[in-house]
Formats: sequence, structure tokens, C-alpha cells
Amino acid sequence: MTPPLSGTTRSGHALLIQGGIPLAGEVEVSGAKNAALPLLAASLLARDPVTLHRVPRIVDVEVLLAILEHLGTRWSWTGPSSLTLHTPELVSVFPPPALVLRMRASFELLGPILGREGEAELTFPGGCRLGPRPIDQHIRAMRAIGVHVTEIEGSVTAAYRQPLAGRVRFQIRTVGGTRNAIMAATLNATEVVLENASTEPEVLALVDFLNQLGARIFVTGDTITVCGVGALSGGEYNVIPDRMEAGTYLLAAAATRGRVTLHGVEPTHLAPVVDQLWRAGASVKLVAPGTLEMDARSRALSPLFVTAEPYPGFPTDLHPQMAAFLATVPGESRIVDRVFPQRTAYLPELARLGARLTWESDLADFRIGGGPLSGGEAHVTDLRAGGALVIAALAATGTSAIAGIEHLERGYQDLERKLATLGATLSLKA
Repeated sequence: MTPPLSGTTRSGHALLIQGGIPLAGEVEVSGAKNAALPLLAASLLARDPVTLHRVPRIVDVEVLLAILEHLGTRWSWTGPSSLTLHTPELVSVFPPPALVLRMRASFELLGPILGREGEAELTFPGGCRLGPRPIDQHIRAMRAIGVHVTEIEGSVTAAYRQPLAGRVRFQIRTVGGTRNAIMAATLNATEVVLENASTEPEVLALVDFLNQLGARIFVTGDTITVCGVGALSGGEYNVIPDRMEAGTYLLAAAATRGRVTLHGVEPTHLAPVVDQLWRAGASVKLVAPGTLEMDARSRALSPLFVTAEPYPGFPTDLHPQMAAFLATVPGESRIVDRVFPQRTAYLPELARLGARLTWESDLADFRIGGGPLSGGEAHVTDLRAGGALVIAALAATGTSAIAGIEHLERGYQDLERKLATLGATLSLKA
């Protein structure tokens, strides 16, 4: 039986953070949530066992494992971060709605279920509230390659009878839509061509994983071509480092004017974040393969104008954390988000900790006047907003109480322990 999902155990608790302490020390970065989840989903395409290493032990992984178990997957942790999955047969093409509604990434089960069984039915996904996050690009792509898709009362049914084929040009860069189309076409397709496809590191990791299992997927610029192979073998794969977790620690160290060394990172994936920190005046350098050091001690930092865009631009999932850092920097900064332009629900909460914010609409185009932050009470509205509030609380004078911390467990493994190793003072309050 699947154990209870741990994300429910801390609902109603608050994280007490004593601010004003510069972070200092070393921390190991976990495997990427945004890469691990689609790899778990893609394991459905193989009838033989698949072992993934460096899988983060977070709530979103637990939720997806519960869904996969319902579909027929047998899974077990074979090490601290190693997970073996085996799905010799799918016993259902309809993931349980109650679990699907818990996270956005569950909709990426559409592709592998459809690709393996020729049919699938999914409830519209849940997850963080970041404004409209339509699935129209997913559906448009499926229809373009020969899938019959029907939308009825909050759910989607999809089926096909002939090998998939066709050319899709995405109207916008969509990470989930790209991955769903790739997984749908991996087994039973003649040739599917995806243009203006997302090439984020987490998408390329999925392509690499599937190719290691025997798929034929080719990436040229922003065009991805999938040729069906009929079947995949089992195998092993290492999940890439979590650039969002790494970026959160870099920005937390910068906000507290500390010095932190991160191990187990992929520096090329962090280039957009490192570039902004350099522009602000912090020092970030590669001190060993896979190891970055960030030093903001006794440095005069400058304001920034940051635009969140598809990779290789600055990532939207670090925009809230960047806002928290810039709230500590003298002068006026500005942030614009072109990926999730309505990602603003966290701003009033950040203001509760003393951030000087100016915005005129629901759009994520706002100004930040840097100055001292002060301890207070704030509530986490979504996963990355949680990272922002933690950063602000670490930099603030006094003690802050951050409620809604169950959101943090969805994407940050051992956040409190890792922060404590860097010198932060934290405790849990019921």
C-alpha cells in the first residue's frame, strides 16, 4: 500500500526564521524536480525496469508515484535517491483525479499513456496558482499529429488508431506541451516534427533518457524530430541537478550578503542566474567541476532590470526569489515575467516582510525599491513564492513566521536542514 503523502503532515504549521544572519558554508544540490517528474512519467513507455538516480525526495514525486502505482507501476526506493520502476502492463488509462488535481505535472502523463496504449483520459491538472496555464498547446499538438482529442467537463480523452505523424509549430514555447508530444510519439509514430519546441535543460534530459532506452529523437536548434521505435528497453539514468534549487541558494546567499559553495550543479544551466548576480556586483565563480562559489560579503550591490523568458533566458521559476533578493538592494529594480505574466500572487506577502513594491495591474511587471527588510508574518502562495519568502525572511531584521510551508515540500528537498548547515536559525511552529 502506498504510504500517506507527507505533504499533508505540515499543513497548518509555520516556519520561524531568525533573519539577519549571512549564510555561509557548503550545500549539495538535489536532482531536479522539473526533470525527475517527466522521467517518472516516461518510465511508463518501457515494459522493462527503469532505475533513476538522484531523484529528489519531495512531495510531488510521492504524488506521482501514487498515480503510477494506480496505473500498474511497481516501484521501490533502492537507495537514498535511487528509484526503480517497473510497469509490465498498464492496468488503467485514467489516472485518479484526486491525485491529478494536486500538481500541474500530472498532465504530462497524457503522452506516455497515449503512446503506450493508444488512448488516455485525464482530468485537467492542478498545481501552483500562477494565473492562466492553458493546455491548449498540448491539445493542438496532439491533434496535429493524428490524435483525436475530446474535452468534456474538466477532463480530456485522447485516442489514435494509426501511427502518429505530422508537423507541429508551437505558437509559444511550452515545456509540458513539448514533452507530452515527444512521449506520445516515441513508440508508435512514423515521423513527428515539433517546431518552436522548448529546449529547456529538463526537456533535453527527457530526450536523452528516452534515447538511452532506445528511442530515436533528434534535436536541431528548436526543432525536435521523433521517429517511433515500437518498444523501449529498460535502463538507468541520472537526474540532472536542480537549477531552481541551486538558484534559490545563490540568491539567498546574495540577499544575506553571505558566501555559499554549491556542489553537484551544472554551471551551464545556471548561466542566466549567474549573469544577473555578476551584474548586481556579487562574485560567482566555478571553483571545481560541478561546484560554484557565490560571495556577496561586503559588496556594494546594484539594482537590476530582469526579464523572465524561456531558456536560455532568466527562468520564471526564479523570478520570485530574484524579487526577494532585489528587495535588499539599494535603488530601484524592475522585473517582467513573459512566461507567467500573472505570477503576482506572492507580491503582497513579500510586502509583509518590508519589500517596497510598486505594481499597477495583475501583470508581473513591477518595480522594487531596495531597502531593509523586517520580520513579519507571511503566507506561501505557491512553491517558488515560498522560496522567495524564505529568502526575504533570512535577510530581514528580526523573526519571521512563514505559513503555508507545505508548498515548499513540493519542490525543495531538506530545505530546512540545508539552510541550517549554512548557519540559518529556523524552527517549526504548530
